[in-house]
Amino acid sequence: MPHKFSGTSAINVIQEAVAELPEDEQIYAAIGRFLVCFSNLEYMLKVRIAETIDLSSEFQDPILTHDFAMLCNIAQTILPHGMKEDAGIALKPIIGRFHELNQHRVRIVHGWWLGFGTSGVHHVSRQKLLAKRHYGTASEIASLADDTIAAEFELRDWCKKYAAKTF
Repeated sequence: MPHKFSGTSAINVIQEAVAELPEDEQIYAAIGRFLVCFSNLEYMLKVRIAETIDLSSEFQDPILTHDFAMLCNIAQTILPHGMKEDAGIALKPIIGRFHELNQHRVRIVHGWWLGFGTSGVHHVSRQKLLAKRHYGTASEIASLADDTIAAEFELRDWCKKYAAKTF
């Protein structure tokens, strides 16, 4: 379920500015926006894990170096620890969305961009070993950035509802 997040007017301004760019630059702008949003999501997840286990800030960087998928699995295990059972149940679909967004990140970062980005990305799945083309338009990628922001707010809402510490 999409989450209403603050900053919608700022996003509209960005979208209007991007719409004035040539098509190939729109895709590059959308890729950059998605990756920045994803990076923020990853950082927030690391901070939440560190807070939950009272990890000293001097040890956060060397300890929280796992890939994003592993951080999601760690979060699903430890964030609801000591809480009511429904906390873990409520967290599961949020972490599921994080995994889905990570699949998009993997395609975007590790795929082969065709025609300077205007023809999409050619990505070979590591599970199926089959190639598929993704993201033919900038709006598809920009939508992923919006979904990433919404997922971040879903975790924030979960923390407000269930966690002793919120950020």
